[in-house]
Amino acid sequence: MRTRLLLPVALVVVAGCHRSAAPDTFTWSGRVAPGGWLRLRNLNGSVLVARATDGDVHIRAVKRYHGGRPEAVRFAVNPEGSDLVACALWGASGGSCTSARYASGRHAGAGLLRRLLYRERSVQVEFVVAVPAGVRVDASTVNGRVTVADVPGEVRAATTNGSVVLTALGGPVHARAVNGRVQVRVDSLAPTAELDAETVNGTVTALAPASLAGDIELSTVNGSARTDFALSGGTASAKQVRGRVGAGGPKLRLKAVNGNVRLLRVGTGEAGDEQ
Repeated sequence: MRTRLLLPVALVVVAGCHRSAAPDTFTWSGRVAPGGWLRLRNLNGSVLVARATDGDVHIRAVKRYHGGRPEAVRFAVNPEGSDLVACALWGASGGSCTSARYASGRHAGAGLLRRLLYRERSVQVEFVVAVPAGVRVDASTVNGRVTVADVPGEVRAATTNGSVVLTALGGPVHARAVNGRVQVRVDSLAPTAELDAETVNGTVTALAPASLAGDIELSTVNGSARTDFALSGGTASAKQVRGRVGAGGPKLRLKAVNGNVRLLRVGTGEAGDEQ
């Protein structure tokens, strides 16, 4: 039986060309100036960002739910100078979608009460985004995974409940989770770039080529810290590793509270791909 959407989906778009492909799918394509930020904000669901094959940003967001009466979800795409902010907003109205503030429109208590009273089904939104070279990426969700693959330039990625998996080409890179693992593969970093990766509950793993040169700082409170790379200077203990790899250069800081921290050479096969 085909699922029927009983609550309306409002589309809020303030720039670029866009098209709604289906009631539960939102698409947008347009330009972001080189050096500008693309900021993606989600509440429930994943965010996947990959490199575009042309000069445009392409955004596709799909609603996922089971049964009838899904929660209302709107999508906003707002330009801010040379930047662009795209958000999923819950409810028929309200919420905020700016670079300074994301408010999803759903309040935990009120949202739960409404779902019980009206038998609404919780909705997840999956973002799939393509970004051209030169555009910086800032992607976050509350409940879900953030994946950034093969995107050159600066990347910021964060989730509260889920994992962050990044491939960094150039940097700088900032990756953060609260309840979940963080994995970053560093194919190259500019001499002045930095890599910061941290989580509260989970592991932090960075994979780097054997030619890595940088200044590293690994630390954990409840777990172990280790690296495959030979260090010059610095200190090394079970919970903290500091020192210089090769000639030094970019700063790599990996931090966990409850979990292991590892800086490994690409090809060790130890990182895995846990969910």
